[in-house]
Amino acid sequence: MQYTLGDRLSLNSAATLFAQRDMRPGDTPRSAIDRWRNRISNAAKTGALPVEDGLYRIEVLAGWARGLSVKDRSGWAQSLADLPAAPSVGYMNAVLPALKLEAFCHAMPLTLSDAHQEVSRLWLKIYELQKENRLLQEQLSYYQPIAERHLANNLKKGRRSPKE
Repeated sequence: MQYTLGDRLSLNSAATLFAQRDMRPGDTPRSAIDRWRNRISNAAKTGALPVEDGLYRIEVLAGWARGLSVKDRSGWAQSLADLPAAPSVGYMNAVLPALKLEAFCHAMPLTLSDAHQEVSRLWLKIYELQKENRLLQEQLSYYQPIAERHLANNLKKGRRSPKE
């Protein structure tokens, strides 16, 4: 089956998907599915794998599974290459002479509820930054006349301006 970004799978479907790709010598399909069902359930219980209404997003499942080490499977991550990956946007800036590197990466929200949470978080951040900006503007309006008076006094006395 071909999966697309945003598809959701039940626990049984997810376990079957991975069990088919991880059949070991002596395994029955049932034992492989049970092994993966337990592994997925444990990851969900510990918070390593988010669950929404009892369903798992395929891109989150695939990302989680790619990071696992699977016994006797050296090409495990390659066996999941056909599954979609979560999109991310990024920014990177490099200044080579000073060897200063800066990187930024942000995963886009994939569901409407995730997008709503992100919008709420960003509105809170905007509010906090506006509050900080108002405080800095107040400080500037207090200190700017003082600095201008000192500059005028220095110019009257023939002292050099810090601007020169």
